[in-house]
Amino acid sequence: PETKLRTLTNASTVEISSGRYGDALALLNAAAAFLGEVSEDWIHGAYHYQRGLVYRGLGGAENLDHALIEYSAASMHLANAGHIRHLAGVENNIGFIHMLLGRATEALTHLDRARGIFVSLKDSRMVAQVNDTRARVFLAEKRFAEAERAIFAAVTVLEQGDDSSLLAEALTTEGSIFAGSGKYDSARSAFNRASDVAAAAGDTHLAA
Repeated sequence: PETKLRTLTNASTVEISSGRYGDALALLNAAAAFLGEVSEDWIHGAYHYQRGLVYRGLGGAENLDHALIEYSAASMHLANAGHIRHLAGVENNIGFIHMLLGRATEALTHLDRARGIFVSLKDSRMVAQVNDTRARVFLAEKRFAEAERAIFAAVTVLEQGDDSSLLAEALTTEGSIFAGSGKYDSARSAFNRASDVAAAAGDTHLAA
């Protein structure tokens, strides 16, 4: 049962990465038959995490609420298993979904929790990703000064790494923040740089 559960759960990753969320959900529904025969919390956590990814990918308020339920289950199991890094990733995703649903307070609560864990793990790349999401929440709330501080921290770290797509996304967030606060020259510069970075990395969709 454990092997079947893990195999079906892992197989859903391929479908999710290809945007075939219906197929991924079918695999996970099949995997659910074996949950009762497996006791390891980390396996249950991985299963619910994948279901959260599926519902997040499907989009829409109802599916996003389903994603929150799945992520909450994943968070509980991963905490029980002591998988702190994965727990922080789940907290970041929960914060992101609350942001999409316009729930700024809840979003920041989970994002701050994720950020604290990644800081303790000295994972600067993941701290930067969380800061990018925090900046988007602040932007939605028109808290431009806080948004600028968060995105500056994100961009500064990502400039030192080799993940151009993440840097381009952060620069796009930075441009949106500058535009929102009326700093149009800075916004134009940030957007142009984001496009150049994405294009150089071969990510034409993000560049566009």
